[in-house]
Amino acid sequence: MARSNPIRPCSPGAPRGAAPGRSVGLLLAGLFLVGGLGSAQATKYAAEFLRIGAGARALGMGAAVTSHVDDASAIYWNPAGMVHVPHAEIMLMHAEQFAELADYDFAGYVLSLNETGALGIGLVRFAVSDIRITKDAYIDENGNHQYDWGEPIRPELFCYDSDTEYAFLFSFARAVRPEFSYGISLKLIRQDLPGHSSFGVGVDLGVMWRPRPALRLGARLSDATATQLYWDTGTRETVTPSLFLGGSYTQLFPGMRTEVSLAVDLALTFDGRETASSLAFGTPSLAADLPAENFFWGDLRTGIEAWYRGLFAARAGYQESGATAGAGFLLRGFGIDYAFVPHEALGNSHRLSASYSF
Repeated sequence: MARSNPIRPCSPGAPRGAAPGRSVGLLLAGLFLVGGLGSAQATKYAAEFLRIGAGARALGMGAAVTSHVDDASAIYWNPAGMVHVPHAEIMLMHAEQFAELADYDFAGYVLSLNETGALGIGLVRFAVSDIRITKDAYIDENGNHQYDWGEPIRPELFCYDSDTEYAFLFSFARAVRPEFSYGISLKLIRQDLPGHSSFGVGVDLGVMWRPRPALRLGARLSDATATQLYWDTGTRETVTPSLFLGGSYTQLFPGMRTEVSLAVDLALTFDGRETASSLAFGTPSLAADLPAENFFWGDLRTGIEAWYRGLFAARAGYQESGATAGAGFLLRGFGIDYAFVPHEALGNSHRLSASYSF
């Protein structure tokens, strides 16, 4: 949509920052990076863009894929699952989040190493463009370096900036035995907000066990080393570890030429997400008149996937944001997947991904 006024980018040397008059896009960026400009007390939302997910197939199943993932999105969900990718595979996903105000992308590539292991590389990108910056577009009549009610506004000094965040993932997986594998993902994080930036390094660990041909169990410890994010303001954030436990069962119905998989995940966090989680675990208080002290929080995720003749797939699931749904098509190594992911407060989103195995 064309603007009535031309976009004036903020110059690198000009002061930039928060203001009451900024656009909705900046508010959305702040939701994901609320800790970036403040103190370390807000780190429960640090690097929040890394929780959005990867691959429409997994998201259509309610993200309950810790034990079920066997495509290039394993780089994100559980690196141990890369050993179940039979060939080299590339995956691309794009989504427009929050009423098309933000763009989210995932790209992954997995190289199989003769069924004994796999290598992977991935990229996660989140961006909000054309954020209106109004902080310094006023006449400071009393010289207190902040806007006071009634001071004249100068629209010609409005400028536009963007919020862009990246995570680069480098993954390795190895099959210790045919039924057991482990994996590790090293992730480099870069965040650029209007006027501020951060850099961090984290590690994800994963295991997958197949005690029976139809049964898989998996676990992923995200940010296993407590990822540190260093901001150019001198502040530091800590992304605490999150633990994901999952199980899946697959049943073949030969007469219907259909394969059905059921999956369940338990996602546990340790960063104080009381209002954002559906389950809480803790210990009794030492004082009888005080409530129990919760020390980690969790969400139960469920998913189902049905493949017909290995060509068409239908999916459904449930996660903390609500019920999800999806569908997929696979032919001669080329696949297209779609997922619908709801969010009560921030709006629904549609995820589309494509993959090619060769």
